[in-house]
Amino acid sequence: MVQYDKVLVKIAELEPIFYKKINIGYLKIIELEHLYESLIKGLRASEFDEPFPHTITHSGFLSYGLNELENIHKELNHLYFYCTKKKLEKSRLR
Repeated sequence: MVQYDKVLVKIAELEPIFYKKINIGYLKIIELEHLYESLIKGLRASEFDEPFPHTITHSGFLSYGLNELENIHKELNHLYFYCTKKKLEKSRLR
């Protein structure tokens, strides 16, 4: 994220149109990171007395997360297509 922040400022100065597109991608990556951390937190809720129910499946989070992932993938696919003229075929969360 630190490298992305540095590059984002330079892109804004050089290419305002590309900046708008890449900024959306940046925000989607932040959302993806939040979903990932929330999923881990939810899965470990019983260990840390978190506000999630002891089974994350009863919290509604999984449905919410799947909907958000679909939106994130759509927006990142737009950015990927703008940059490569190819459709984003495979996505991975590491």
